[in-house]
Amino acid sequence: KPTPEETPVVEDESDLAARLEEQIAEYRAFKEAATALAVLEAVQQKVFTSPPADVAPDDLPLVGITVEDLFTAFRRVLERSEDVVAEIPADGVTVGAQMRTVLRALRAFPRGLAFERIFDPKASRLVVIVTFLALLELMKRRSVRVEQERPFSPILLFATTPAEGES
Repeated sequence: KPTPEETPVVEDESDLAARLEEQIAEYRAFKEAATALAVLEAVQQKVFTSPPADVAPDDLPLVGITVEDLFTAFRRVLERSEDVVAEIPADGVTVGAQMRTVLRALRAFPRGLAFERIFDPKASRLVVIVTFLALLELMKRRSVRVEQERPFSPILLFATTPAEGES
């Protein structure tokens, strides 16, 4: 007769199915995050090229801040989001939708919005990544300006284009 330690533990089929479904959802989230990170790397290589010689310094989307500083700030936000476990919305998260969300938020704060505040602290890692991709795209389109007064001061984001219907 087997001892209690040797007795195999039989899990309820519903518990096993729930655990398997949870693992599949986690795998999908990591796969999507990895894909988003790959896209982020590609965007990073394309977005931040040397500006044309005829562009005035005031027209540049980065003022008083380097690309490295921006990515360092993003890494801090991303690390904060690592511990957050959230379901990926069924309809997904798109860069276009996040671009509209970012612009709406920035237009509500004409004096600038701190970089970290553009990211929902309860958002999943995937949403944080897609939001950053949206911010990069807005910078590329020159719809957003990023400023930092001096080293270690807050990084501020500004909308450079008025909302439709505004002048």
